[in-house]
Amino acid sequence: MSRADSEEAASGWIRQKLATLRSQAVEPGPWPVMADQLLALVAGQMPSPETDESDMEMFSLVLHDALMGVDISERYPAFWGRMMAAPSLYQTFIEALSLLETDGRDLSPPLPPTTINELAFLQKRPAPQPEIGQSTTGSWRVTWQVLFDQLQQLLFPTPDLVYRRAASLLEDESIILLHDEVTIADQPVEAMLEAVRPVEQPELLHLQLLVAAETPLPPLQASLHWGSYAHTAVLDAYGRAHFPPLRLDDILDEAGQLRTADLRLVLETPQS
Repeated sequence: MSRADSEEAASGWIRQKLATLRSQAVEPGPWPVMADQLLALVAGQMPSPETDESDMEMFSLVLHDALMGVDISERYPAFWGRMMAAPSLYQTFIEALSLLETDGRDLSPPLPPTTINELAFLQKRPAPQPEIGQSTTGSWRVTWQVLFDQLQQLLFPTPDLVYRRAASLLEDESIILLHDEVTIADQPVEAMLEAVRPVEQPELLHLQLLVAAETPLPPLQASLHWGSYAHTAVLDAYGRAHFPPLRLDDILDEAGQLRTADLRLVLETPQS
């Protein structure tokens, strides 16, 4: 099945779902609030009570693409502008997405048969193991490296291979760049590096590190290197470190593609 056929099938399912909801509106029985809101949205989008196939096709197509993670503000600017002018309409649209998502249907297109050549991306460099160094005085250092290939998949996952759940554009986007556990002095130490892209500042990434262990850790500092970005932060009493904001322009080229650079994170006890 081609991608076009998959989209047509998924779009048809959404149209069927909407038609079912509309028919249930005149039937007795329990009726979820979400369905009322979805029907209100449909009515608000259509030019007349009697909608033709093209009207419903357009509406279902927008819903389908939003469910697939497509930026509808770029693909459907007129539709997007109408929602931005009516916050209640936008919220209803988000709730309509939630209603369709909770139906349990996976809208991701089936993967076509692959060949050895098509699986070449799996033969890229393996993720390196963290480097751990310890001294007799009790100081230690752990170095992680996140390869460019991994960063590419995290920030720009391939649509045919990764299903990205549609999220409300009113919420900050969170990306886990690194989550690992190492053993230091017979104690498991867990580290998680998160990148948060705020809705109000989409041109920035806020980088924060969280380190946890079963027993209290010594004072720690973390150094982060990513292309031209290089900063060091001291962890607080809760094991958190906040780095200065990273501008996307520092890691993206003129075409909006990720620059070829690995990320390196160093967690260590401060040098005395």
